Amino acid sequence: MAITVNGLVSGLDSAGIVSKLVELEKRPVTLLQDKQTAGNDQLTAWQELNTKLKAFQTSAQKINSATKFQGTKGTFTNDISTAPSIVSLSSTANVTSATYSLTVGSLAAQQKMVSNQSFDSTSSTLMYNSVTITSGGQTKTFTQKTLDSLTSAINTSGMGLSAVLINTGASTPSYRMEINGANAGAASAFTVSVDQGSNGVGQNPNSLDFATTQVAKDASITLDGVTVSRTSNNFDNVIPGVNLTVTATGSGKVNFNADATVALANINDFVNTYNDVIDYTTGQSTFDKTQQKQKPLFGNTTMLNIQQTLRGIVTGAVGGLANTKNQYGTLSQVGIKTDYTNHLTVDSTVLSQALQANISGVTNLFVSGASGSYTFVAANGSVAAGVYDTLYSGGTMKMRMKGSSGDWINMTQSGNYFDGALGSALEGFSLRADASALSEGTTGNMTIWTGAAVAADYQTQRETEYSTTGLIYNARKSLEDRNVQYQAQIDDMNQRIKIKQDNLTQKYARLESTLSKIKGQGDYLSQQLNYLPAMMTPKKK
Repeated sequence: MAITVNGLVSGLDSAGIVSKLVELEKRPVTLLQDKQTAGNDQLTAWQELNTKLKAFQTSAQKINSATKFQGTKGTFTNDISTAPSIVSLSSTANVTSATYSLTVGSLAAQQKMVSNQSFDSTSSTLMYNSVTITSGGQTKTFTQKTLDSLTSAINTSGMGLSAVLINTGASTPSYRMEINGANAGAASAFTVSVDQGSNGVGQNPNSLDFATTQVAKDASITLDGVTVSRTSNNFDNVIPGVNLTVTATGSGKVNFNADATVALANINDFVNTYNDVIDYTTGQSTFDKTQQKQKPLFGNTTMLNIQQTLRGIVTGAVGGLANTKNQYGTLSQVGIKTDYTNHLTVDSTVLSQALQANISGVTNLFVSGASGSYTFVAANGSVAAGVYDTLYSGGTMKMRMKGSSGDWINMTQSGNYFDGALGSALEGFSLRADASALSEGTTGNMTIWTGAAVAADYQTQRETEYSTTGLIYNARKSLEDRNVQYQAQIDDMNQRIKIKQDNLTQKYARLESTLSKIKGQGDYLSQQLNYLPAMMTPKKK
């Protein structure tokens, strides 16, 4: 049973005193809880920033390679100028610009068979022994003797065939049965045989047999002299990255050309998601005058470094590109500039003109590349851009920044491919060279550039990835660990405060109990003293 302190004897508000003392003891707990709340607010803010960075990374990945950046559009021109198109086209962004000669020889079709007889009712009785159907390696025999029951049995047989009754009559019903193949294509052909029994065809009006009205066949096209067949009218990836569906027979030309509208849309997405990141980080760096407090990430150096790094990627010169003959070296030269709010803005007219006039030059602003003595293969955002000397020595390709006196970087060779060493300035860089043509002492050079989309993709991955190198992950991990420590301290303090509260309550209870006893004794003495005068007065005789 809980001990209560009411102060009836002492006149003290003992419970209030204990409460105030405990309240003072809880102040450190409250301070830790406030720190926990602030930590949780920061965790939420980091998660929101992480989401926006991921969106920016996704937009960068749409334009971080030449095949993605230079979208293509497919068109068809019929050999007969007045004839319509015989094909529908759609493509992914990595289709190579080219022209193909296309002939559509046939369209895919499913087999159809229709009864030669007509019946005046769906429940007409049929005069035959059995119907045997073979389709897709299955053979089943049906003995149903009415038109509707045979139709139902075929539909529920599991063979994939569909049977329907077609009313061909005008004023009076006249039903004929049609059996359709499971799918289009020659492989879906089927056979129907009827055992007429003693009722030969024509001997009874309700006898039954079937005629083929449509043959099962594959679709066939000839593309640049190569014939291709499909069980459907879809010829996806015959041309890599192209969804091609034939709609009629005929011939013509299929053309794939660079489509600047794809690049324009993706660049605008890149700009918009970047601006979302800048808006958020700027907002976190602004003092909230309404609530008179700082935002959760106010003054956070990790957030400010992320902001500054991304800003440098999109506003500065593209690393290494200035050393090439590329027409453009910065995004601002193609209409992508920074305004007074640190937003990127797009002058669509200038950008569209640049894409039309020199799409490869604009592409190089966003993707990585290299030119020089050997063939460029790949380079990610970690590669240090610049001009490199190359040297084939000791059976190894070596590279070193031009003008540098530092050590040569040894490349890893696999056939004709050479990759930058892990942990070096060329990690993530690959080139191709004819290994058989390389000899001791062969020299050359390579100019490497890292486009804005490639750099943004690499940087945002470093910031958001769940690893020991992820900036946001580490910031969140530190906050989570700190909150765990705070909670352990809070639990320890609360336990000690509870013990202290119980001790204080017991002490004041003992005080009241002692005072109560003293008061009782005092009352008794007072009573006895009151009797004393009477006891001392002599009794009258």
